[in-house]
Amino acid sequence: MQEKELGDLSGTQIDGFYVEELLQRRQSNSLYLARESGTDTLVYLEVLHSALGEMPELDGRFRERMRAIQQLEQPAIPSILSIGRTANNESYAAIQYTPGIPLSQQLAQWREADKRLTAVEALTLIRQVADAFTVLHPAGVIHNNLRPDAIVLQEDNSPVLTALGIMNAVASDQTEASPAVLDYTPPEQRHGKPLTERSNIYSLGVILYELLAGHPPKLPVSSWDIFERATLPKEMPLEEAQPGLTAATYELVKTCLWRQEWSRFETAASLVEAIDAAIAAEEAQALHPAAAPWSKRWLYVAVPLIIIAVSIGFLLTRSGPSETSVTPTETAVPQPTETATITLVQPTESTSIIALPSPTVEYNILLLAPLLGSTFNEGDTIIFDWYWPLPLEPDQSFSVNILAGDEPRSIGIVSRPVTGSQYRFSAEIRDLDITTGEHEWYVSLEITGGSEPIVHSERQTFSAFVNTPTVTPAPTSTAVEGELANTATPAGVCVVSPPADWVVYTVQPGDYLFNLAFDTGVTVERVQKVNCLTESIIGTGLKLWLPSLPATPTPIPSPTLIVPTGKPPKATSPPPTKTPPPPPSP
Repeated sequence: MQEKELGDLSGTQIDGFYVEELLQRRQSNSLYLARESGTDTLVYLEVLHSALGEMPELDGRFRERMRAIQQLEQPAIPSILSIGRTANNESYAAIQYTPGIPLSQQLAQWREADKRLTAVEALTLIRQVADAFTVLHPAGVIHNNLRPDAIVLQEDNSPVLTALGIMNAVASDQTEASPAVLDYTPPEQRHGKPLTERSNIYSLGVILYELLAGHPPKLPVSSWDIFERATLPKEMPLEEAQPGLTAATYELVKTCLWRQEWSRFETAASLVEAIDAAIAAEEAQALHPAAAPWSKRWLYVAVPLIIIAVSIGFLLTRSGPSETSVTPTETAVPQPTETATITLVQPTESTSIIALPSPTVEYNILLLAPLLGSTFNEGDTIIFDWYWPLPLEPDQSFSVNILAGDEPRSIGIVSRPVTGSQYRFSAEIRDLDITTGEHEWYVSLEITGGSEPIVHSERQTFSAFVNTPTVTPAPTSTAVEGELANTATPAGVCVVSPPADWVVYTVQPGDYLFNLAFDTGVTVERVQKVNCLTESIIGTGLKLWLPSLPATPTPIPSPTLIVPTGKPPKATSPPPTKTPPPPPSP
């Protein structure tokens, strides 16, 4: 009876729908299960609580939102069947019914059964949801309560979004998460700020973290965590919660979860591209499990073991016969016929410490992008991505090649990964000197000065549509690895125009666009705009215009507490009022 008093419409008729059950009651609207009169077709009814005369602005926004969704066609977006009004003049929308189970309920069942999706399955699921936002966001629709409750898994595990009719940030129907874990609500929503596309990207990042780790991102609970870094994520890194994934996956999740909106992926389309790269990297790692990077925790064990092994090998091979004879009952250790050479690699952000054989044809170059059948138009930029599990030697590099007839033509050389074991080369169609049609490309690993490649990938194809130029082609506006962007000013081309106090900086291993922007006190968007960058991923060797900063940005060390030991610390120079005594005579 209490529900009826609060406005429960169950058991009533709304136009051609019989309302059967109240499913969820929210602050701005309610969700009902209804049935079309005279049929067995089930539908959802989203009913706005405010009538037209009470809050005309909210009513108008609700109907405009539903009309926008009604024009969209995408597998993860339910169809809007009709829009109308109840007898109380409240707006409603009849929405396609999706049989299935909410993702929140499925996650609970997986945890109870100690089951989890594989990395590729989790990434694929989130990609399907992110793909829906590539359609919703351009239509002006931001999901105001994106969490596992709002994603329904169908029988084939394909997701469908629900709760699209929620009009504002809801507080009364959201259960506050435990302070030990990160909630799905983006930080800006908690501070009463309007939601943006990047707000949905944040929520998707939390859901993806939970799918991969089996639990939401855990927060530090130490009372010593008193230094507020509002721009940095403070949850437990996914690398610790779920080791063994690829660098592309870790970077993907981290970029979704930055507290500051401008540090996250800018659009759902850029998020989908990063997910595709992570899926390809995870699949490649599954093909070459021996080449997977070790967890950092193992380095503390591996390095000492390697050193001990080298020491033992040295003693066994270099020591002569011992003066103390070995008793007959002891087993003599056989001398090795060949001494193995183990090289210790200094750990860096982009280098994995792992003993690997020299490159051979047993290891393949796996092409990640562009995908087979991709099509590009004049003015587009092609991003060539590939995966190679082994670290390169100093004299090794990759050549990106396009076939001109039967002869290969190199269009770029790359010697450093963009992240982990993933390499990238980008170029505009106009700079490739190709004609309209289908083109084959491949990547080869070569030695400087060598005549034959060590190994090459399979051939992949893409299509290009190129107009015959009537004037001199405009210079590219994209900064290429090791070069500055062209500063010419043809019409329609982005012009690199740094302020007077900006300087040229060469990207170092471990640099990210966010870190460089943060260290120099500007936003990522500002750096991208000045340098005509169209994406947030930067490669080692790239030259950027930045505000003046040290050649290699280094973090400020934390202050060290010095505990007195009864003796003053040794001064670096003599005190001005005292002369140190001379050293004692020998």
